[in-house]
Amino acid sequence: MLLMPMINNKKEALGSMGNDIPLACLSEFSPLLYEYFKQLFAQVTNPPIDPFREKVVMSLQCPIGPEDNILQPSSKQVHRLWLKNPVISIADLEVIKLTKHRNWAAHVIDITFPASEGIPGFLNKLKSICEEANNAARTNQIIILSDRHAGPDRVPISILLALGATHHHLIETRSRMKVALVLETGEAREVHHICVLLGYGADAICPYLALELASSLRDQGILRVVTEISRGWKC
Repeated sequence: MLLMPMINNKKEALGSMGNDIPLACLSEFSPLLYEYFKQLFAQVTNPPIDPFREKVVMSLQCPIGPEDNILQPSSKQVHRLWLKNPVISIADLEVIKLTKHRNWAAHVIDITFPASEGIPGFLNKLKSICEEANNAARTNQIIILSDRHAGPDRVPISILLALGATHHHLIETRSRMKVALVLETGEAREVHHICVLLGYGADAICPYLALELASSLRDQGILRVVTEISRGWKC
C-alpha cells in the first residue's frame, strides 16, 4: 500500500480519508516512535509543497560534512559533500563509507546489542553509541549509524532514538558541527519516517530495507504485473 505507489508512480500514496489512527500514547500495540510525532488533521485538496513546483523557494539538496561558523565565512564552508537528495541509495552509502574526499574518513557505529542483555543492555548500548560517536568525531568527518547487524540474536535500537541521543550528545560536547550524521536503517520505510529523522538531525538516510524490497519486486516482475493491473482498473 505504501511502497508500490512510490515505486510505480514516483509519489506518495494518497487516500480519500483523513488519518483516524488512535494516538500513539493511547495505543496498546507498541507503535514505532515515529507515530508519536503525527498530528491528526483533515485531509484537504491543497497540494503539498515540493521541490518541483516550488523549486524557487525549496530544494532537497543538502551539503554534508564539517562546517564552520556561518558568522565568520571561510573556504571550508564550500568544501563539503553535496547531495541532491537526503535519501541515498545503497551504492551511494558504500561510496560515502569509503570516501577520501579532502582526506575525510567515515566511521560506522553498530546500534544493535545482544538480545540476551535485555533492558540493561539497551541502556548501556545507547550510552556507548554516544561515547563512540564523540570519540569518532575527533578523527572522522562522517559518522554512520547502522542497524545492518540486526538479527535473531541482536536487537537494534530504534534509529530515531539512536539519532536523537547522538545528535544532542554531540551538541553538548561541541562536536556536532564537525561531522555529518548518516543513517543506514531498515526501520525507515514511510515518508513520515524520513521527515522525522531529518527533523532530528540526520544529514542523509539510506533506507536499505525499502530499497532492497523495491529491487526484489522488480526482479520478480511484480512491479510490471501491478502496473498492468492498475492500468486495467483505470480503463
